[in-house]
Amino acid sequence: MRTNDSPEIRAFLDDPSNPAAIRDYLKLKNAAGVARLAASMAPRPKAFDPVALVDAAFALQAEAEARLIRRREAMVGRMNFNTLLALARELGVSDRILAGEDDEILSDPVAGPLLRFLQTAMRGNSAECAALEAARFKEALASADARTTHPRPSLPCDLDAALRYAANAPDVPWPVLERAFKDFLGLHRIKGEAEQHRRYHTDLKEQLDRNTKVLANLKLKATTDPQDLKSQQRLELQLTQLRDSIAEWKTVWFYQEYFVPGSAAPADVGEETARIYEEYWQSPDSVSKEASLVFFATDFHAFWQTHGEAYLRLHVAAEKEKEAVTKRNRQAGAKGAATRERKYWLGHTNAFVSYLTDDKNRRHPAAIQDSVTTFAARHSGLNDPQAIDRLKDFLGTLCNPAARDCDAATIRATLHKCGIKACTEATICECLKLLNIALNRGRENK
Repeated sequence: MRTNDSPEIRAFLDDPSNPAAIRDYLKLKNAAGVARLAASMAPRPKAFDPVALVDAAFALQAEAEARLIRRREAMVGRMNFNTLLALARELGVSDRILAGEDDEILSDPVAGPLLRFLQTAMRGNSAECAALEAARFKEALASADARTTHPRPSLPCDLDAALRYAANAPDVPWPVLERAFKDFLGLHRIKGEAEQHRRYHTDLKEQLDRNTKVLANLKLKATTDPQDLKSQQRLELQLTQLRDSIAEWKTVWFYQEYFVPGSAAPADVGEETARIYEEYWQSPDSVSKEASLVFFATDFHAFWQTHGEAYLRLHVAAEKEKEAVTKRNRQAGAKGAATRERKYWLGHTNAFVSYLTDDKNRRHPAAIQDSVTTFAARHSGLNDPQAIDRLKDFLGTLCNPAARDCDAATIRATLHKCGIKACTEATICECLKLLNIALNRGRENK
């Protein structure tokens, strides 16, 4: 309990909630019911006058509404702070206590009297504001603690820990949470400026209408006056700029109203969100205040509850696409390597066949291996000793008399042992066919 406040302030802030006062507030009938009751109690008119009856009904309805609002205002005026907070929770408006003066909730006949009284009571009273904030924070974090399996992080903490706690998402991949948070930041900023944007759009539309009328009047004059023509050009330029501005506003409005995960943010929204994220949320201790944690545990939690599954589906789809691209690239790479190897071995085989054709003695079975060695070392155009040795192994294996009775798989296994592993069976068949013809082995391939 505070010791520097008056007894009245201490009682208002510290006394426990009064459930009976809350029940009495909630038991008040709605205005329509009160009006019907008042009508049933009224004396019957001597003459039937439908106009008078309708007027009387409207008057009864209006008076019933005004009377109930006054009753509620009087009731909340007698409640202490904890009772007011408990009633706000009961009505589901505890998160609207600090609603702006343009918020329609303040005009609600049931919640309005309570919220207006709380705001009036807190105005200029730092103790009440602090107590309200502390109570709201405590309630929000207690609710988050109860629903999450992720422990509440100690402050300061990084954004990762705060979001996992708020969303109850300990195992969700970080890119998923990060993407959701960036979208949330952009939408939160748009909604926070919604009223300003609405007024801005209204002003633009009114200016567009005015300028359109002025321009139409100028054109009706069909004047050739240089000053009028200059005014027309200026107005046409302004109209173009106004239409562009309205189109930009509509893009933002459409994004906000019809947002779904995966929607592309308008350029300005995306750039500003990226700047805010970069500037405020990437350090290890970016979440340093309890207010930030509460903000995540309430606003971001609600956003994640609505859209979390969609973000997870997008992530799974993106990962599958990434795997498919990797597989296609791998297959394309393997195909490209196989194509290069085929060209390499067929080129050397054709050159060797030409070398054998120049001198029939080189094709004699007893001289064939010497021919392979001579060709590889002196006529293949290769300078690297390892490449020369690989070509000798390749041609020597295919020119071996035993090769005519072997299939491509067996020959490929033999080449593997020599360190030639990139050559396919199809390439072996093509090269073997050329050599069988050149060596007159009577069998092209098997």
